[in-house]
Formats: sequence, structure tokens, C-alpha cells
Amino acid sequence: MIRANDGFHLWSENYDSTSTDTIAVQENIAEKIASVLDVVLDERKRDAMKQAGLRDAEAFTLYQKGIEVYERAHGEMNTMEGLRQANEYFDQVIERVPTFSQVYLDHSDLFIHMLNDDAVGFSQSGFTAEEVANAYPAAIADYEAAQQHAPSSAPRRMMELDLAYLSGNWRGLGGRIERALDESGCNEGNWTTIIADGFGYSEAFLERALRILECDPRRSLSWFNVSRSALRMGDKDEALRLAREGTDIAPCSWLSMALVRSLVAHGRHEEARREIDNRIEDVEVAVALKALVAAHEGDQARFNQLFEVLKSEKSSGNYWLLIVAAWGGLKEEANHLAGQIDQHHFGAVTLISITEWCGCGAPFELDATPDLAAKLEESGLPWPPQPAMGYPLKDW
Repeated sequence: MIRANDGFHLWSENYDSTSTDTIAVQENIAEKIASVLDVVLDERKRDAMKQAGLRDAEAFTLYQKGIEVYERAHGEMNTMEGLRQANEYFDQVIERVPTFSQVYLDHSDLFIHMLNDDAVGFSQSGFTAEEVANAYPAAIADYEAAQQHAPSSAPRRMMELDLAYLSGNWRGLGGRIERALDESGCNEGNWTTIIADGFGYSEAFLERALRILECDPRRSLSWFNVSRSALRMGDKDEALRLAREGTDIAPCSWLSMALVRSLVAHGRHEEARREIDNRIEDVEVAVALKALVAAHEGDQARFNQLFEVLKSEKSSGNYWLLIVAAWGGLKEEANHLAGQIDQHHFGAVTLISITEWCGCGAPFELDATPDLAAKLEESGLPWPPQPAMGYPLKDW
């Protein structure tokens, strides 16, 4: 199928059939043509295909299907199940267009989540020991391919930052952060928000994140990123405004968490509890956020009760357990959990992710995490990060 006005190649496929399956083949061809026409005749999707750098409509269709599941995996469905489904589409895109840079970044996210789960002692069902062992080289290979095929300097700098961070090459990381945030365009990188917020670049990141939000106001993750960064900078009014507006436009559970955090920062504890009850479906996350409310109220007894419930749940390993321990000022518990994570080869990256989700400054003492401490010393980046709000039960 060729578009007549410019010779653009829309779709092609070879069929080898017999008379017994003629109807099935005709139906398949009709379905593919309908799919392609739906893509190329929609102006918004046509612009998106052009921005993505794809000239294969079939690949773009597969990529859009993958991205839809990928986005849902970040707040609307089981993360690992969603990312595995998304990668089934991304694998097909890579096979058709191996030079498409962005798909490798999206493809890598499954492996990163596998590594984080392994670092916090959580064994995801459905993954073999071999798959977990291969997750790190698979993620690095994806980032290297993305960097190799980057269409311009802007996404390339983002990928260079992500690759250096994930591979443990933290020397000069501050300069990489500044160069990445200075670039224009709609690419924000997979790790930019965590790296920027974690190491004192929230203001510069927020400026860029607001521009990225304009690229696609229907993207829930973009609203989540700007709200979280605004809160990290201490602007709780803007954080709440962004969380509310984003929830109206593109709701998801991660954005609901940002809304709860903003309400807690304002001291609107009862409203925060109602939002937890009405919007947070994950039991472990709901208990964790209720513990945050109790910690912000300074209610040690209620916090301790919720922390014990969380310890009995522990459905994501030590991830939320460490965050909540820090919120409640349980220093020894937090240090012990952080020390265990630090011993994993991906532990430093996981600990920075935990620090960002905690929003509480340092969730542990640096002496408890020697590997992370060594990487921070190498990087020259500041520590600890700025807390997003006050935590009355935490004294470090």
C-alpha cells in the first residue's frame, strides 16, 4: 500500500496460501489495511508517527499498542504483567525497524523493574532465575542500542545520562544532568526525574517537565512528574494544583499518590484518607500512605500499628517497608533494610529510587550503604536531598 500523493510506503506483507485458507487470508489483509488506514488518516497519529521518526505504519501501529499497555503498567494495572505485554509489541517493532531508538528505552523498563524487585528481595512470579540474571545485560544492551540510533543530540544526551547512571559510571554525573536538562524537545528520558530530583536539580527539571507536559497533556506520568517535582521544591500549592488538574485529565494510581502526598503536605489529613480509600486500590500502597498520614500527624501509636500491618503484607519486598520506616523515624530498621539493598549489584540505583519516592531527605544513614556512599563520593553530587515536607517522627 503506497500513498499516492508522496509515495509514502504504508504497508506490505507477503502471503503464501492455498484455496483452503483464502477467506482467512482475505480477512487478515482487510484487518491490516483497516489498521493502517486508521493510523495514517488520523492527523494526530500521523504527526506522532512523524515525530517518532517511523516511516513504517505497521511498526507504528504496533508501537502505539505497546505504549498504551506501557502507560497503563505505570499506575493502572500490574506493572510487570503490563511491561511484559508491552514488550511483546516492542519486540515486533524492533524486528521491523531496528533503528528506532525510543522503542529500546521503553523495552528496557521491564528489565529495570526486574532488577529493582530482585534488589529489594521480591521475587516476581512468572520470571525464571535465568531471566532475572539476564535482566541487567539486557537493560544495558537496550540503552546502548537506543544511544546508537538516537536521531539527534537531545535524546542522545538523555540516553547518555541514563546509561551512565544505570551502569554505575557516576563520575561527572552532575554535568550530564545539566546538559540533558538543557536540551529541548519532548523526550524526558526514563530516569531523568529520579536523578534530577534526587541530586538537587528539581527546579531545572520542573521547567523542562512542564514543557514536556505540553507535548502530551493526556499522559498521566507527565502530570505525576511535575506534581512530585513541585512538592520536592517546597511549592505544595502548585503540587496540589497539578495533581488535581492531572487527575481530572489523565487519572492513574501514581497520580493519586501524588495527590495524597500534596494533601498531607497541606495538613489536610482527613481529605488525604478519603482519597486513599477512594482511589488507591493496591492494599500495600494504601497502608503505606495511611502510615504517611499518621507520621505527618505525629501519631506514633497509629504509625506503629500501620507499620506492623505493612510488615505482614510486604508484597513488594523491602521497597515500601524502607520508605515507611523512614517516614516514621525508625532509624535502625531503615538502616538495616537499606544495608541489605546496598549489597545487591543494582542496589545503589534502587536506593536512589526509594529516596525519591520517600521524599523525606535521606531515608537512611549513608554509613549503612557503603556502595552507594562510594558512588556518591565519586559523583561529587550533594547529599542528602531536600525533603518534600516535614516528618515530625523523623529526626535525621
